[in-house]
Amino acid sequence: MERVLSSDFISYAEMSGLSPRTVMWQAVRNSMPSIVTIISVLYGFLIGGAVLVEIVFSWGGAGQYAIQGVLNNDINPVLGFVVFSAVLCLFIYLIVDLICFAIDPRMRA
Repeated sequence: MERVLSSDFISYAEMSGLSPRTVMWQAVRNSMPSIVTIISVLYGFLIGGAVLVEIVFSWGGAGQYAIQGVLNNDINPVLGFVVFSAVLCLFIYLIVDLICFAIDPRMRA
């Protein structure tokens, strides 16, 4: 958002006499694809963080099941967790791409 606010088109809009609300709206619209993309990348870290929290607090879940599979040399729980995580990340990236396509008119060209 800071980079968009310091860009030339925002300076031009302010010098043209547009209201601060209109200028801020244009800045938000132009920074939304970057924000949505960063949020999608954070979902991968969220899955890893969930595994860590499940292990530290001894909560039952898919992450703890996968870690027990690693400790017991059982490959099936590990593969299941990796495939589940990959499919979840791909699904989230698909949703993010569709959202970016909807909010960014430059992607339609």
